[in-house]
Amino acid sequence: TFSLAFINIYSVTHSKTRASNWIYRNIPPGSHLATDLSIPLGSRNNLPGTFKEEKLDFTYLFESSLTPAEKVRYLDKILARNDYLVIADELREYFKNAKPEHLPEKTFLEDLFAGRKDFRLIETFKAYPRLGDWVLNDDGAELSFHYFDHPGIYIFKKE
Repeated sequence: TFSLAFINIYSVTHSKTRASNWIYRNIPPGSHLATDLSIPLGSRNNLPGTFKEEKLDFTYLFESSLTPAEKVRYLDKILARNDYLVIADELREYFKNAKPEHLPEKTFLEDLFAGRKDFRLIETFKAYPRLGDWVLNDDGAELSFHYFDHPGIYIFKKE
């Protein structure tokens, strides 16, 4: 039963593609978007440069020797410069059990998803293993289980 439900994921358009299509249809051209590079947008993917895109670079934060205060300033500047944020599941999962040096990233993501930033979640793209009416919510599964096949993509808009 589970195998059939999991295979169903491949019968729907990938969440990254659905999110990208939604962005092109619903976000005004010229808007400022910060993305974690999880979805296909812009010239880096040979697509139209419709938006002013900025990389929301959590890899940089993870690998850098920035102090916690410098990380907070980096993230606050991203928020100040952008109208929309696009974030994938893996960031939430990756920083869920963060070491002390990564608490700024964890706190930023927790605050963003809890509505404690000046951004509101406006759209979510997620597919779950499904067989008929039976749906398996695998959000709590190990990250590699859903990261490639059916990651969640979240779009936030500045209020």
